[in-house]
Amino acid sequence: MKNHFKILFSVGAIFIMLFGNAQPVVKPLKVAVFAPVYIDSAFEGINYKLGNNYLPKYILPGLDFYNGMLLAIDSLNTEKQALEFIFYDTKSINEPLEDILTKPELKDISLMIASFNQRNEIKTLADFSLEKNVPLISMTYPNDGGVTNNPFFVLVNPTLRTHIEAIYHFLHHYYPTENITLFKRNGATEDMIASR
Repeated sequence: MKNHFKILFSVGAIFIMLFGNAQPVVKPLKVAVFAPVYIDSAFEGINYKLGNNYLPKYILPGLDFYNGMLLAIDSLNTEKQALEFIFYDTKSINEPLEDILTKPELKDISLMIASFNQRNEIKTLADFSLEKNVPLISMTYPNDGGVTNNPFFVLVNPTLRTHIEAIYHFLHHYYPTENITLFKRNGATEDMIASR
């Protein structure tokens, strides 16, 4: 009987040592990052096709955003945060944004962070965020993209409307009696701004 008690006590002590102080396994939060990198424009398969001295200007903002995200991820990793980042190129020729949003790994994401360079992309991602109840943070484009009544859409930069109102208040305060002339280019965005 004493031997059974010793064995049972030993097994219990081993279990306590192994599992008593074990930290619960924390499932990392998934963060989806969307940016216009145009990687298909620079690579053909795995081969770089632009040469050593040329990188198109339209690629640079997306790469800058990507590098900034890498710095943020590195900082979060040093703080031992349980996060998993998934990066998507919104300008991929082989995988357009609409196809990306059907991927199974996006079913359980906790946050979306996006860099936009076209107004029409904002609405697509914002609608997805509303449908999935996942916050979407727009980091770069100062435009709401026509998104309204979406509590999951966060615009970090001031909207165009905010800019216009600030300019109006400035002019009204400092030049109340002066005639103001507005010049604008032709275009849909410019027409939208002028109509506000």
